[in-house]
Amino acid sequence: MQNIKNEQSERLLIAISGGIGAGKSIISKHIHKYFNIPKLDFDQLGHQVLTDDIFFKRQLIHEFGSTITSETVQGSKPIIDRKALGSIVFNDSSKLLWLEQQMHPRIQALFSEKLALLPPSPYTLVEVSLFFDKYQTLHSLFDA
Repeated sequence: MQNIKNEQSERLLIAISGGIGAGKSIISKHIHKYFNIPKLDFDQLGHQVLTDDIFFKRQLIHEFGSTITSETVQGSKPIIDRKALGSIVFNDSSKLLWLEQQMHPRIQALFSEKLALLPPSPYTLVEVSLFFDKYQTLHSLFDA
């Protein structure tokens, strides 16, 4: 992950972090809108991982069972029911740890991909709720 900063040396990464209801989304939305600063949202990246990564979906179903899939099916791809998954992992710390160990590297890889595709800008906002708790490996990439 260290090479992100080298590739984006002209781009300052600004983390907007806080707990649920802290106002991260409102602040990043307004800064993005009024100053035209590109932004990335780790929650959205996490949702994209659960939506698009079919290999990972299979891993999740193998680990947690088919109860984490919804009745609706996208073509032949199962849809992960985040509420069902949450009800399992938030009641078992070892399952939550397993999920985090699987999700965070995928989210970080997707972050790298998305960052490289952003239009040139001196700044990029990154909304990340678990920045201080779960994403220590990213700290060195950020400027503010």
